[in-house]
Amino acid sequence: METLSLSPRSSLEHGSAILCVSNLIPTSSALAHVAAVRFLDIYQVTQALNTVLTNQKQLSEMRRSWQKVDFESVRNQSALVCNCRHEDLVQLLEVDFVAMMDNLSKTAEPVREVMAWADKCCERLMGQRVGAGDDRGTLSSRSVLIRWGYVTSQVMRDLVRVIMIVHFPVHQYPLDYSQ
Repeated sequence: METLSLSPRSSLEHGSAILCVSNLIPTSSALAHVAAVRFLDIYQVTQALNTVLTNQKQLSEMRRSWQKVDFESVRNQSALVCNCRHEDLVQLLEVDFVAMMDNLSKTAEPVREVMAWADKCCERLMGQRVGAGDDRGTLSSRSVLIRWGYVTSQVMRDLVRVIMIVHFPVHQYPLDYSQ
């Protein structure tokens, strides 16, 4: 009876079983690396978010910028592109989110507060509230995710516009074409 060697030459001679085992080790370490990186990414994002949400100056700037968002434009674009309900957007963005931001300075765990708000948004949109007597249609998780992504992009677009106006006001740089 012949013994198996782990050298590449003898592995090829003894079939693909040894190749599979030798390829399994790098694959499993690669999967472990991906899992560790993803965990670190989530941890890093959470820590960065906590730093921002516990800074009163940044929270005040966030509130001021949020008040300048053109929510009517966001609602109209969202309704046109992905059939979002106006009443849901008003409730989630202009009422619930503002209330959540106001409570962030009062809580010891602001990241959990944001996560709880996001959970409530999903429950509202997917109709999973216990005892909800609301007869409006519920959305699938995929539909919520697609709409959430679109609405978020619209809000971010408007926030970038607000920031650009603050830092690069057009009236500061008049264009003189007479020369």
